[in-house]
Amino acid sequence: MTEYPPEVDMFSVPHSRMKYLVQGYVERVERTNFQDLAEFDQLLNDLMMTFLEFKRHEQIENSLIVRRLRSKLRSLSIFNDTVHHCHEDSQLKFMTELLEEGFYCLKKPVAERLRYGETLRSALKHFTETFIPHMEEEEEIFQPLLIKYFGYEELKLLQSTVLRWHFEASDAFSDPRTKPETEESDSSRAAEDIIPSELWLEVFKHLNSPRDMLRSVQVCKSWNETILSSSELWEEVALKDFIRRVDHQATGSPSSLDPIQVLPEYSLSGFVDSLLKRVGRSVRKLSFSGSEFGPFINSTLVRHALEWTPELRELDLSGCSNISAASFRCSSEASNQISLHLLNDVNLSGCRWIDDRAIETLVAAFRPGTTSLQSLNLSGCWLLSNASLGALRPFCADLRFLELSGVYQLTGPALSEFVHASCPRLSPLNLYYCDNVENGPYQQEANGCQNLGTKDCCRNWYED
Repeated sequence: MTEYPPEVDMFSVPHSRMKYLVQGYVERVERTNFQDLAEFDQLLNDLMMTFLEFKRHEQIENSLIVRRLRSKLRSLSIFNDTVHHCHEDSQLKFMTELLEEGFYCLKKPVAERLRYGETLRSALKHFTETFIPHMEEEEEIFQPLLIKYFGYEELKLLQSTVLRWHFEASDAFSDPRTKPETEESDSSRAAEDIIPSELWLEVFKHLNSPRDMLRSVQVCKSWNETILSSSELWEEVALKDFIRRVDHQATGSPSSLDPIQVLPEYSLSGFVDSLLKRVGRSVRKLSFSGSEFGPFINSTLVRHALEWTPELRELDLSGCSNISAASFRCSSEASNQISLHLLNDVNLSGCRWIDDRAIETLVAAFRPGTTSLQSLNLSGCWLLSNASLGALRPFCADLRFLELSGVYQLTGPALSEFVHASCPRLSPLNLYYCDNVENGPYQQEANGCQNLGTKDCCRNWYED
């Protein structure tokens, strides 16, 4: 193998560390007694730290080397299959999941622990047989390409960064029992300062609830920045995950709601004006759904939420019985404008004050040619008339679900014309409308009113 000047060799030092870790677990797993709980548990913990370091090694290579090399080759119109597909078939995710299964196996009978041990040995053997050749491939293919297409000084600087990141990672994942004592200033360094934010992000993805994330936000500045700046953690946001009901016997305030006390303001508006203000651009699915919260959601709250979420795809306001057209209209002093050009799923079921003006205001935030609704639920919006169908017409070419139960003011001919002319992808099986609408579309195939047992059914109004 060709030797390169050590100051521009990207792989020898990091790979020697990886091979040292491999050799360690190869010997360890063979002599582990899986009947011994303490020995089994210690092996799992040590392996988990090893594979987290492997994962960090791969992240460093991706961030500092692979992406840079891909970009350089692309700029020169050069395609290299190995570089292009590097790390696509990584087995690290499978191995960490297998190790997580092992912790559950600690409580299982001896026979199951022994079976798991054989599975683990086999998986480690297979991983090693691919991991070692992969590192050799990087040394034989990537290093010459780096030498060929990058300057000496640039590679020196890059190598120093690569090594520094690896040293920090190996220090973070080392067993403290094997590390020599150092000065207090070194040993007292917090984990959040040592472990890179990319790795913390992987940890935060496994938190059980958004409340746990918001508690983590308060731990330190670096966690705060990592959590609130990550688009991956906030693609789906539901109010019910952040708000809890307060026992009115304890508070003396019946039916009161209060957010869990990690938000800056202890109110529903704090959820919108504090949390969504920070993470709103990452949100793709927003839900205010929940009968508990419906009476407390007003148009101002919804409007502010929509101002902070311009990339929204799905909006669920079902049960928000007090919202109106003002929910979708920007206030004159608003710093942001409501833009719903990517919206494809809208649920307004049970929003009894949604009228034609509200629908017209909503679609004003759509963008012709970009907005294309796929699912629309207007069940119980009894104030709507044919005018709403006209407003929705330009945005329903991809509509696949339409729920109009309880919308009794629509006329059959108008609804038929809307469905047949504007909704070519809508199946009769996914169409619901009021039984009192005569001569409507697909009379034999479409579904009738789904609100017969609820107060949103017009028959109940007539009976009253």
